[in-house]
Amino acid sequence: MLNRWVFGSMAFALLGVNHPLMAQGALSITTTSLPYGLVGTPYSATLNATGGTPPYTWSAGNYGLPAGLMVSAATGTVGGTPTLANFCPRSSCGGNSPLPFQVTDSKGVSATANLGLVVYDPLVITPSSLPQGVAVVMTNQGTDSPPFKVHLGAAAPAFFQFGASKYAVATRYPDNALVANPSLGAGFVGAKAGDIVTLWATGFGPTSPAQPSGALTNGSPTVAQAVTVTVGGIAAEVIGAVLSPGLAGLYQVAVRLPGGVPTGDVLIKASVAGFSTPDNVYLFLVQ
Repeated sequence: MLNRWVFGSMAFALLGVNHPLMAQGALSITTTSLPYGLVGTPYSATLNATGGTPPYTWSAGNYGLPAGLMVSAATGTVGGTPTLANFCPRSSCGGNSPLPFQVTDSKGVSATANLGLVVYDPLVITPSSLPQGVAVVMTNQGTDSPPFKVHLGAAAPAFFQFGASKYAVATRYPDNALVANPSLGAGFVGAKAGDIVTLWATGFGPTSPAQPSGALTNGSPTVAQAVTVTVGGIAAEVIGAVLSPGLAGLYQVAVRLPGGVPTGDVLIKASVAGFSTPDNVYLFLVQ
C-alpha cells in the first residue's frame, strides 16, 4: 500500500498534477510595511504573497487607498501620485489606521494584511524667511507655553559636537574613526589633508526628493541647494550632502580635507542657502 501511494505521488508529480494529499501552503501576504508617500510625488510599492494557487488578484479591502493611489489587481503594485495627505497623529482622527490589503488566489481563497500607508504634505515654508523673527507658542495637551521668538529661514545649518567640546562630530572614511583631539578619550584621532571626513549636522534645508518634516528618511535624499565647506578658511571638496536613511533630520556632509590646512584645532564652516554654521566649531588636524 505504501509503495503504491509513493508511486502514485511520483506519477502525479511527473505529470504536473496536484496530488490531493500534497498541500500547497496557506495563502498569506508577506509584505509587512509600505513606504510613506508625498503629495504630488509619484509613488510605487509592490505587495507580495506566498502559498495558495497563483495567479493572485489584489485589492485594497473595503476602505480604499489615499487619493491618487490605486493597487494593480494583477501585480499587487500600489502606484500613482498622491493628491491628498492623510497624515494624522491624533487618535481622535484615526491615527493613520492601517489599511486592509487583500489577495485572492485562483481558487477563490483570500488572505488579508493590515498595512499602514501614510501620505504627507511636503514641507513648504511661506514666506521663505522672516529675518526679524516670529513669536511661537507651543501647545502640549491643551497647555500653551509663553511665546518665544524664533528666526525662520530656508536653512539653519549647524554641526553636532562631541559633548560639551568644541569639536564637530566627524568620522573618517573608511574606518569610521572619530575625529577630534585624542585628549577627549580613547578612539579619537586627528585627521589630515586628503582624508575624507563625514560631518554630522542638522538644518541644511530641503532635499531632493523632498522629505516630510519630522518623519524618518526614505533613502538618502541630497540637499537641494549647493553646500560649501571651508576648513581653516580653505575651500574643501564637498563629496555629498544627504539626509541619513532611517533617521529624522540628521544630515551627513562628506568632504575631502584640502591641502595646506594648518594643524591643531581648525575652524570648520559650512554654508547653504545663504546661511552658515556658527564660528565656534572645530576639527582636530594632524600632519
